[in-house]
Amino acid sequence: MVSRGTWTTSLSTPSSPVAEGSPRSARVVPRRVMTMAEVMRLQMGVTEQSDSRLRKTLMRTLVGQ
Repeated sequence: MVSRGTWTTSLSTPSSPVAEGSPRSARVVPRRVMTMAEVMRLQMGVTEQSDSRLRKTLMRTLVGQ
């Protein structure tokens, strides 16, 4: 089973937000919680551009345009 901490990582933050030798309170990089849609998109290897295109197409289909 996947630990819950796996779901809160983001692509833009380094694994260690503090430089070596510096005090821990000097620099803290907040982590953004990923949505389930983002996690699924990354796991499936779908680009953000094609995901957006597909969402727009599905929305147009739903509203009957």
